[in-house]
Amino acid sequence: MTSSYKAFDLLSFQLGMAAAFCEMVQQGVKKLALSPPIDQKDLPQLEKALYEVAGHYGVSVWIDSAFLPSQLAREEDLEGKAVALLYRDEQMLTAYRQLKEQRQQLKDQGLSPAECDGAITPALQNLLGYPR
Repeated sequence: MTSSYKAFDLLSFQLGMAAAFCEMVQQGVKKLALSPPIDQKDLPQLEKALYEVAGHYGVSVWIDSAFLPSQLAREEDLEGKAVALLYRDEQMLTAYRQLKEQRQQLKDQGLSPAECDGAITPALQNLLGYPR
């Protein structure tokens, strides 16, 4: 996308995506939404604006520097990236953290990354409000 549009600003684009998801959370369309994966090196530039936008919509932000790998986002695609979770109800963050713990337990039991991803993906999809 950036190669076809020379004036493209990735950080503005990512902030705009997060703002759209904040509005969805505010309006109750989604209970939990995610920013796009953000390079760790870009996070200091984007973080303050992200919190400001979320605050405008009355949405909480929790930045996960080790976002939960799944069939939605593979571990290798998340390396060096952070994802902001956007929510209003603290229970959504709690459920997400429990899902991360569940994946770690599966990994500790000897399941392969692909098996772990497959096991937790339906629950993550449910948290994100994806249709079944």
